[in-house]
Amino acid sequence: NSRKSLAERLPFLTFWHNRSLIYRLASREINTQYLGSYLGLFWPLLSSGIMLVIYTFFFGVIFPTRWQGEGQIDTLQFAILIFLGLILFNFFSACVLRAPSLVLENPSYVKKVVFPLEILVTIPMLGAGLNAAISFGIVFGVLFLYLGKFSATMLALPLVLTPFILLTLGVSWGLAALGVFFRDLRQIVSLANTGLMFLSPIFYPATAVPVAYRWVIEINPLAQAIGDVRAVVFFGQWPDWTNIALETIVTYLIAQFGYYVFERAKGGFADVV
Repeated sequence: NSRKSLAERLPFLTFWHNRSLIYRLASREINTQYLGSYLGLFWPLLSSGIMLVIYTFFFGVIFPTRWQGEGQIDTLQFAILIFLGLILFNFFSACVLRAPSLVLENPSYVKKVVFPLEILVTIPMLGAGLNAAISFGIVFGVLFLYLGKFSATMLALPLVLTPFILLTLGVSWGLAALGVFFRDLRQIVSLANTGLMFLSPIFYPATAVPVAYRWVIEINPLAQAIGDVRAVVFFGQWPDWTNIALETIVTYLIAQFGYYVFERAKGGFADVV
């Protein structure tokens, strides 16, 4: 009982205790997603490569944009900068768009007293994480093979991504809990997600935003993560470790709060589903 009580307060302990179940559920979802296709798990690799070519052509030829303050950047480099921003946005988007319906999609699990519903948020996260890992692999390959760029700062990528993942986890738990009781939440999140894409410095640098409106970027939770990833992967700059530590603490508290909201709401799921 003490072990269970501790796990209920510490979400990552819950993940550890249910790691084999999480692995089975995530594997089943990923396999189902590509079931019956000829290329199977090669589709994420192919789609990421195709999207990189599209971004290179569109933003380098049709709709060129200058990346001010960072020296001369050619078409391929510009496409990579955009692609790095999209990797993070697509990961976040895949998780939060799915979150409001996660519990509703699995009513049989709600009826099972022993099933840990809180692990459901990890299933789309692992699928999105696989796609992100493949996309990062393509970026590393292009940087090394075509641009001759490979910096030791890339080793800091996992640490830079930690606050971003914690934030995504906390938001997913909160949306998963609220989505059971407010069925319109999925549509609201979809609209907000579209706005977030254009309000994030994905297709443009943060410095391109007029000073009077730069506060919009500063309060955007994705903006800092996108900037940090571009710094360590593309520009070869080490992150501000103090900021990373503070961001990790803050986003861990956000994740813990989202988990708390989910646990408090979980008791009422069976009455609604």
